[in-house]
Amino acid sequence: MTENRESVSSCIDDICQLGCDGVRSTISAIESGEKPELVSSLNSDDRASVLVELKEIMAVYDAESEQK
Repeated sequence: MTENRESVSSCIDDICQLGCDGVRSTISAIESGEKPELVSSLNSDDRASVLVELKEIMAVYDAESEQK
């Protein structure tokens, strides 16, 4: 695993610890061009990777919520 990949994974783990609302807030902020504290040290490519992965994670939670 590359150093950048480790940073991205660690960042995603930290954001997920914020819960669903925190993840959604972070997604919105990144999409708006903001740099939330947890992603501020990442370059733009890594922030884009974090955004994609967070959206994929939330898609799973949203799908599970709809089934209940």
